[in-house]
Amino acid sequence: MTQSTASSNPSGEIETRIIESAYICFDRYGIAKTTMEDIARGAKVSRQTVYRFFSSKDDILDTLCCHEAVKINQLVRKGIQRDANFATTLTDALFIIITEGNKNAILRQIVEVPSFQTLAASAQSRSHQLNLTYWKDMMERAAMRGELAGDLSLEEIVGWLIMMQTVLQFRLADETLEEDKLYRIINRFIVAPLLPSDRFL
Repeated sequence: MTQSTASSNPSGEIETRIIESAYICFDRYGIAKTTMEDIARGAKVSRQTVYRFFSSKDDILDTLCCHEAVKINQLVRKGIQRDANFATTLTDALFIIITEGNKNAILRQIVEVPSFQTLAASAQSRSHQLNLTYWKDMMERAAMRGELAGDLSLEEIVGWLIMMQTVLQFRLADETLEEDKLYRIINRFIVAPLLPSDRFL
């Protein structure tokens, strides 16, 4: 008889328990007050075991951020117009990412963690690598159609988008930015610099 995936992959099961424990701890205590010991206790493993899978609390946050990004990406795929031009598609996608991220309890906490903002901007982070995967096809298609500035690399674009997503989500969270103004800010100040100089939004 074939064993279940969890039974045949004990490491995967332990990692899942650690992540689930982290969600609960961050919700109960807040990110700042949660310790690796709290997460280990909730997962019913030792703290050393947690460190076998994750180098730090920021590393766990990075993983949680990726989990939530996968869910939001599904909403993006449903919400964007398939026949729209690059500028509109990117603006719509970013608007959904930022507004849905602001509704997400764990992401609202994560964007307020200064150390995580530094980690997310790092090319080595899981979040950065996931974003490279998500944006790659769109940017390549835009470049082939002449809708993307030719002097930008994918890494530069992704770094820019992650940074601005974090800033604008933080602004929404502390209510210093109204959602009805967000679309124009994305379109005019985040997307516009990515377009060829002879193009208009």
